[in-house]
Amino acid sequence: WPELSLADVGYSLVASRAGFEHRAVVVAGDREAAVRGLEALASGEPGAGVVQGVGGAGGKVAFVFPGQGSQWAAMAVELLECSAVFA
Repeated sequence: WPELSLADVGYSLVASRAGFEHRAVVVAGDREAAVRGLEALASGEPGAGVVQGVGGAGGKVAFVFPGQGSQWAAMAVELLECSAVFA
């Protein structure tokens, strides 16, 4: 689907898919590299930028603010409560 941007595809995968035990990541700088990585993943072959694994047990949530502005206690609580991507 050449009309779709990689950013849009990535967002849709993060925001609308269920989390499964087996996971894979394709790291790519452009569409062609992404296609090569996805083809390698689909065929079970190793590929540049392809990482596979099994998800571990869920841990505690942690978020670090970089200190480039003012911070306050519980500053991300609302974001945590209303954003599935952040959570």
